[in-house]
Amino acid sequence: MAADAMQAAQFRVSLVAEREQLLQSIVKRRAIIDRRANANHMRSQVRSAEAEVRQLNRLIDRLDRRFSAQWGS
Repeated sequence: MAADAMQAAQFRVSLVAEREQLLQSIVKRRAIIDRRANANHMRSQVRSAEAEVRQLNRLIDRLDRRFSAQWGS
């Protein structure tokens, strides 16, 4: 029985070490996912801002075409 207990203790140490490695891997992967998710969110915000700029450019161009002659005088 003492040999079984010793073997079980050694196996437990191996399992704990493996668990720690997996937990560290999970933390690293979550950090990568968070950065990527943040990057995707940031890209989405940039695209949205670019679309707003295009819309503002269209509005400004229309105002310029309509009123530039009056503003010049």
